[in-house]
Amino acid sequence: MWKDVIYKSMSPIEKGQWNSSERKKGYDGKTGSKLQTKPQKEIFKPVDLDVISELTPVIAQPEKSVEEIIKEKADEKLKREQDFYDRENGTQGIVALTRPDWTTFN
Repeated sequence: MWKDVIYKSMSPIEKGQWNSSERKKGYDGKTGSKLQTKPQKEIFKPVDLDVISELTPVIAQPEKSVEEIIKEKADEKLKREQDFYDRENGTQGIVALTRPDWTTFN
């Protein structure tokens, strides 16, 4: 009875504080009835490691060695840089004499 009179006269902030304290005790703050507790769900389920090992993909060996891939990428970069240099500065005259041909490094 007194909860009905007092609860209705509370401000929204006071009602929130009251409800919070009652929920911690296991009661509904507004009605005063006992809260129903839900059974705890299992968070982690056991995993069969044999199934995981069967699903793990087999990684194929690369066709080229790492050194070959690095050399190809470096050659491509050098070719791009020299093409850019040629477009900016030209290929005739003194430029042709001061810059060696990139194919001579292979």
